[in-house]
Amino acid sequence: MARRPPVRLHLRHTAGAHYGAGITHGDGVYEHGGFAMHFFDRDLVDALVDGWTLEQVHAFEEGDLPRRLWRITQSLP
Repeated sequence: MARRPPVRLHLRHTAGAHYGAGITHGDGVYEHGGFAMHFFDRDLVDALVDGWTLEQVHAFEEGDLPRRLWRITQSLP
């Protein structure tokens, strides 16, 4: 069987400027400017990849704010 390609995700980082701002909905979800965003710390990233092979976790920034994000690369074992 051919190897499946990796999956890449971009997730909001708890070190981001909007983390904790706005209306809290619990579990790291905050509503800001009419949008609900889920923020992830490293422990949550590690917990969510259970059953996958975690290939890369890369913290990066984008935009003028800047937005802090995780880029997660994972694959099925």
